[in-house]
Amino acid sequence: AIYGRETPNNTSQDVQLLFQKLSEFKVEMHIYEPFYKFIKKKIQIHGSVKTFNSHQEIVSPKVDYMLSLGGDGTFLSTLSFIRNSGIPVLGINTGTLGFLANVAQAEIAKAIEAIVYKKLTIEKRALIK
Repeated sequence: AIYGRETPNNTSQDVQLLFQKLSEFKVEMHIYEPFYKFIKKKIQIHGSVKTFNSHQEIVSPKVDYMLSLGGDGTFLSTLSFIRNSGIPVLGINTGTLGFLANVAQAEIAKAIEAIVYKKLTIEKRALIK
């Protein structure tokens, strides 16, 4: 699943590369509907795309991973969809700093390959209210 916001940084060549890589690996994409409406006018997306608007739509059937496109604020918003489902979140930093969303745009292709080939480490984190 992919969550993002309507920002100029989410229309870059690197974000296009993300969708290209996902299509190459024939990944079934579930994209946050408001973000999909924004991005489909600016970036080519090939392959099967489904949209979601709520937590229930990504946990049944459960998605394997959630990609968060943006900065740390977007990453934190992404967690409202994940909740206690156990779905791992990968933060792709299209913002400026990125402590939580720590995959740089230049590392997008490498990150997608790591997910597809299961060559990654998942770190457990806790959310404090």
